[in-house]
Amino acid sequence: MGVRQTLNVMSEKWLESRIPANSSVRLNRKNIFIFPGLFGFFYLLMTVCLFVLAVNYQNNLLLFLSQCLSSLFLISLFTAYKNFARITVSAQQPQPVYAGETAYLTVKAMGSAHSPKGMLEVGMKNDKNSYYINFDAGESQFAVPIATTTRGKCRLPRVTLRCAYPLGILRCWTHLDFGQELWVYPSPQAADKTFSEHDMSDGNKRNTIPGSDDFFALHPFQPGDPLNKVAWKKVAKGGEWASKVFIRQQSAVTWLDISTLNTDIETSLSMLCWQVNRLSRRQHPFGLKLGDVIIPPAMGKLHEQTCLEALSLYPGSYPK
Repeated sequence: MGVRQTLNVMSEKWLESRIPANSSVRLNRKNIFIFPGLFGFFYLLMTVCLFVLAVNYQNNLLLFLSQCLSSLFLISLFTAYKNFARITVSAQQPQPVYAGETAYLTVKAMGSAHSPKGMLEVGMKNDKNSYYINFDAGESQFAVPIATTTRGKCRLPRVTLRCAYPLGILRCWTHLDFGQELWVYPSPQAADKTFSEHDMSDGNKRNTIPGSDDFFALHPFQPGDPLNKVAWKKVAKGGEWASKVFIRQQSAVTWLDISTLNTDIETSLSMLCWQVNRLSRRQHPFGLKLGDVIIPPAMGKLHEQTCLEALSLYPGSYPK
């Protein structure tokens, strides 16, 4: 491990102890860092030079000017901290994306009774890409873009907030960890025919199960049968009481099995991801086999999400 990596690990551990993960953070002296910027260092250097000249030549005017500049620096220090410490920052759970897409972390910054001033710079820690938002409104909501390349479940890096109010001499910043995790699903890849006949059930085969779609037959009325299913026309003609029986057609179950694909793992997962999306849109029941991981057949948004998460973690553990 190089020196730079060692320093990064040490700084991350120090930040974890000083600024622990939290979905909502109020900025205060424990999580705010203040340091002069490049302009601030030139400002201090000029102030020191004026003071040295004033003492050397015993010039009261230069001495007074250097003292005024020093006082302005101290006033900027307290003003910058007070302005930045008025902000409460929170984040929402990012939506899952497919590999290669850009995810967005929605961050909300809210001021106190006295709205903070200045431009707020937002970006990911150790990322050179950042942008500015105007915070004069007292409350701002913005989306931080996150580039994704590989599938899996990843921990989001810290979000960095910076502000140079009021004079740009001092820079206030913080590195916030919202404890958010991002699901990155495999990138879908279309496949016309992915499975052999014995793995993918014939969609033309139908099973009949009780439901409310199609009328099937009449059976003698039993106490407790719903009155809305009574054949009232038959009763009105003097016939015996009878209840209507309805059925609905159910498609045969489809099994998606990674062992039937003769491609590399990533391509197979992309094809399975495409199949999961397609069958979910069609409301077709399906199951998923990923080696030792077997997800029983089902339908619905939750089942689709469970399958996509299992594809993201393969060959890891089953998502809980």
